[in-house]
Amino acid sequence: MTSFIRGLALYVLVGLSVAGLALAQTPEVREGGGTPSEAAPALSEAAQGGIASANHVLQKTYFQTVNDAFITLSPTFVNAFSDTLVNCPASGACAIAVTVSSQFGHIDPMQVAQVRVFVNGVLAPPGDDCCLNISRNAGLLPQTNTMTFVARGVPSGNRLVRVQFAVSGGTTGYADYRTLEIRVFKP
Repeated sequence: MTSFIRGLALYVLVGLSVAGLALAQTPEVREGGGTPSEAAPALSEAAQGGIASANHVLQKTYFQTVNDAFITLSPTFVNAFSDTLVNCPASGACAIAVTVSSQFGHIDPMQVAQVRVFVNGVLAPPGDDCCLNISRNAGLLPQTNTMTFVARGVPSGNRLVRVQFAVSGGTTGYADYRTLEIRVFKP
């Protein structure tokens, strides 16, 4: 009986500790800029554009790293990596998450580096109908920036992933060291 009570007490203490830790680590949700005192109320996952799904299983991961080739950026989009052919397994659609990380440097002071990701010819969110502004860098020194793009409901079969960079305007800019990670998930 004593071991049962000790076990129950430990169970309750661990549960309370985990709950307290989860509350302490909950991030503050804000829209746009502003200051922390202007915090907006927390949004549900559905309102944020995503729904947690415990039944999505990672099927395969693809990687590319470029360590020796600068890309001179202009307002015209160029491929940042070689195209990657990924497989969305049979029996329904899959989700493809594409994480792009790159150093960007020497961007004109009023311009930004831009990135866009296509999965089988379709622009993957986030971003507008052009791209996503990924970097603001008015200095000469490079800064590393990362974003994950997610294409949902991708039909089964081999699908082409293409990543492109550009600058929003101006005459200067480059991309340097960069890494690409593509993850394929099935429900």
